[in-house]
Amino acid sequence: MVKIKSTFFFFFAALIFVKCNHLPFHIEEAYYQSWYKSENEKGTTIYFRLSDVKLGIRFDSLVFRGNELPLVAEIQGNEVKLTGQLNIGNTRIANKKELNNSQDQLLVKYQGKRFVYPVKLDRKEMKYYR
Repeated sequence: MVKIKSTFFFFFAALIFVKCNHLPFHIEEAYYQSWYKSENEKGTTIYFRLSDVKLGIRFDSLVFRGNELPLVAEIQGNEVKLTGQLNIGNTRIANKKELNNSQDQLLVKYQGKRFVYPVKLDRKEMKYYR
């Protein structure tokens, strides 16, 4: 009887662990790239390429370097591409809001709940436009 209880406990604990740590999407690629056109036109673009995106997921926003930014989603075949934009300088596009000491993360709504997923972003070489 004790063996059955302990087996059931470990099975249930493993099921909870898998369920809690299973993302409703898979991040294939995540990076940011700063860009510069002039002193008034510069910023950073953040890119995500996702696969296995569950039906009904909504990518709400991105926290990047303490700034909450809106995301633009584009479906291409079986993948979803997300783009966020952090503008610096005298730009017409304002950033959503500033958060202090926040790590980079995706804010997602799925099955009626809001989830926060920490992300690791690679850095790409800066682009210069003329």
